[in-house]
Amino acid sequence: MRLYKGDIRLERYTHRDVLYAIVARGKEKLKGMNFITPNEYPLQFGINIYNPGDSCKPHIHIPCERRIIDAQEVLHIATGLVDIDLFDQEEEKFTTVQLEGGDSIFLVAGGHGLRFVKETKIIEVKQGPYMGREADKRFID
Repeated sequence: MRLYKGDIRLERYTHRDVLYAIVARGKEKLKGMNFITPNEYPLQFGINIYNPGDSCKPHIHIPCERRIIDAQEVLHIATGLVDIDLFDQEEEKFTTVQLEGGDSIFLVAGGHGLRFVKETKIIEVKQGPYMGREADKRFID
């Protein structure tokens, strides 16, 4: 399903009325500053395009306490090709998404698994601190 927000054309992956992932394709033509997640999400995802001569005013983020329960994650495929299996809350696979260099996926809920089709470089962003494999992950059979 395609979603348009501002100048960004996104792919939304839902299953039984639950949003599990949002994909932003690297080949899309974008303009401006675009945060695509609701303010209440624990991780904010934005795609911002700047032109020569634009600037961001120097700033410091003000410390504030945040309570995070849901773990969300963004994978940016810098180079390569990967198949990402998406799993619902009941740990059932419901679709596979193929991403290539320049694509990004915001993993909102559920589970995921990756299979690399080509050598792939991924930039991964998620909430920390990382508590270790045993404390942070439950593996799906």
